[in-house]
Amino acid sequence: MAKEQVEIDGVLYGQPVKVKIEVLGKCPKCKGWVFDAKKTMQGEPTKVYTCHNHFHKKCEFYIFKEFAGKPITEEIAMELLDNGSTEKPLNGLVSKKGTKYSSRLMLDPIDFKVKLFREEEKGEGESDGSEE
Repeated sequence: MAKEQVEIDGVLYGQPVKVKIEVLGKCPKCKGWVFDAKKTMQGEPTKVYTCHNHFHKKCEFYIFKEFAGKPITEEIAMELLDNGSTEKPLNGLVSKKGTKYSSRLMLDPIDFKVKLFREEEKGEGESDGSEE
């Protein structure tokens, strides 16, 4: 899915409003729209791509914009939302001990968190279940 513009309903100062936002895909948890809010209400850059239902306290899905020291671009987030995992490993991930490695990423089907698929030398992947 390519980024697209959708219109969502909201409330501003007690008045119903319609807002157009550019979305990255559908939330795997509640099927709402996932988007990049860009800035917080305080003007700081956001750290996550989030489901629009988060603001209605109906969904807590998000994808951090950084994982294991590597930026998660909008393209990577869209691939995770569309396919549930990345097709190719991301190079330059850094473990908590400082070791650099490559791995595919996936959205866990149970808790919807981004997790690792560590690549074996034979090219077969297996989930180690860790979050970084």
